[in-house]
Amino acid sequence: MPPVVSQDLGSFLRRLEDAGSLLRITEPVSPILEVTEIVDRHSKARTDLVSEAARRFDPRHADLGGRALLFESVEGSDFPLAINIFGSYARTELALGCRGELGFEAIARQLAAIAQPQPPRGLRDALRMGRQFLPLLLHSKPRLRRSGPCQEVVRRTEAGEVDLTRLPLLKCWPHDGDPAAVGIPSPESTGTEAGGGRYITFAGIHTIHADDRNDPSPPSHNIGMYRVQLVDETRLVMHWHVHHDGASHWRSWKAIGEPMPVAICFGGESIMPYAASAPLPPGISELLLAGYLNGRGIPLVKGATVPLRVPANSEIVIEGHVRTDAGPIGWDPAGDEPLGPGAVFEGPFGDHTGFYSMPDRYPIVEVSAITHRRKAVFPATIVGQPPQEDYYLGKATERIFLPLLQTLIPDVVDYHLPMFGSFHQCAFVQIAKAYPLQARRVMHAIWGAGQMAWTKSIIVVDESWTCMITRPCWRRSPPTPSSPAIWKWSTVRWTSSITPPPAWVPVARWASMPRRRFRVRRCWAFRWAPRRPPIPRRSGRCSSRWWMVGASTPSMCRPGDGGGSSSRRSIPPLPDVPAKSSSPCSMSPPRETAPM
Repeated sequence: MPPVVSQDLGSFLRRLEDAGSLLRITEPVSPILEVTEIVDRHSKARTDLVSEAARRFDPRHADLGGRALLFESVEGSDFPLAINIFGSYARTELALGCRGELGFEAIARQLAAIAQPQPPRGLRDALRMGRQFLPLLLHSKPRLRRSGPCQEVVRRTEAGEVDLTRLPLLKCWPHDGDPAAVGIPSPESTGTEAGGGRYITFAGIHTIHADDRNDPSPPSHNIGMYRVQLVDETRLVMHWHVHHDGASHWRSWKAIGEPMPVAICFGGESIMPYAASAPLPPGISELLLAGYLNGRGIPLVKGATVPLRVPANSEIVIEGHVRTDAGPIGWDPAGDEPLGPGAVFEGPFGDHTGFYSMPDRYPIVEVSAITHRRKAVFPATIVGQPPQEDYYLGKATERIFLPLLQTLIPDVVDYHLPMFGSFHQCAFVQIAKAYPLQARRVMHAIWGAGQMAWTKSIIVVDESWTCMITRPCWRRSPPTPSSPAIWKWSTVRWTSSITPPPAWVPVARWASMPRRRFRVRRCWAFRWAPRRPPIPRRSGRCSSRWWMVGASTPSMCRPGDGGGSSSRRSIPPLPDVPAKSSSPCSMSPPRETAPM
């Protein structure tokens, strides 16, 4: 089993501090844009705690991530804020308990032994296989407790004790929660004005299927990681895609006409955020994966006001019910259909693609209670242009789930989900080529493999190429009658007058290109993303306290431009920030080019 896994957020932060990878900030900061401004600079800075294992599959980003940050004084909040804690390969390995020479591969090998078992050749092999399966069978099952640290303080809505605005919820980008700012006509009242575009971004959303509502140990217990927008002091709005398990559970409760219980849990064991984001098949609880990685079952307690079990070691738990009288997504504010009860117009939201996700109708969460530790820490993340925390969690999934993908598709040798594809936009796949049109077969198999079905572009190469390609080159072949415009994969320098794509191209930007068919050496690339407004390079909030990010004056835009740093709070050198303006908070989006 993996070595040490921290059993709560506090102990994990202490481990990071002992490793020199935590920066405490005591000066007050605003959760409106300012935290994003600071964290975004750290996430793209060098880190002293480097993963040597990551250098093998991602050498360009193995030493990035800066430090984890603990904001001890957040304006208008009752809790300190921990952020960027998964913002590097080394910190993610520490969280998953696989810090060492193999890194994520250590977990991948364990899963491979389970997913691809070999028949025992004798008694010794049978005993060895028993030791492999024993932790999964005996120690991974969740354990129910009578009480837990997450319920040391219980605040109930019916007693007037709940105020969600006292949580350090972040507004990351200027247009978050403002439909008019991105050119979307909205109703007179979106229903979210009081929330100010602030979001929950790093919590596990616990739900169950309506068929299991009377089961004390519901097998459908699911943990997802969805964004949740603040509405007011006692209400939130839940955003999830229609194919997510949480949305499927919501539809089951809607079918019986009852509100769906939900628990939004922050913190807990250090493997919980990863388990919530792992692409497990439907029906397999994330609690089982979390218990396996933890080396023992996750302790649970009964919710204070909802019929759900929640992780006992959580920092904060928000309990409530999702209204099921809301209409489905796909609502047109310019149409004749009213917004209806039980829903608000959620969004827009600056997403990890580098563009805003467009607003739509989503159901309201009526909060019934907040429970928390006496000295709770609120975890969060910013969502924006990578690399951010979700990048390293996504790469962990890429490495850990490779054996499972190879079980489904034996042709696959390796695969790479590049940063510019945001993990669900593009995939490079290396196969052991044996026959013509094998790449086409592999592509269709991938498009039928769970959440990889949402991959928009797939590039397949044989074993003579590496799939870990970060700077692809394109060149245009001479037109032919059967293929007037073909783009080929190439390792040569840029040729002709074709403008190369930048190192990071949001897939949505390619929507402005002609809808041609592209060929990328032994493969085809299909599918297009809708055009969406880009989020700005920076959050737009300047501060006079730039010593927190290594500069004494707000005029600092690039490292080496001058400015001192606090010896007590020094950080690694900041990355180069391309911008036309001398202000570090330039609102102009990054320049983007694409081949025409």
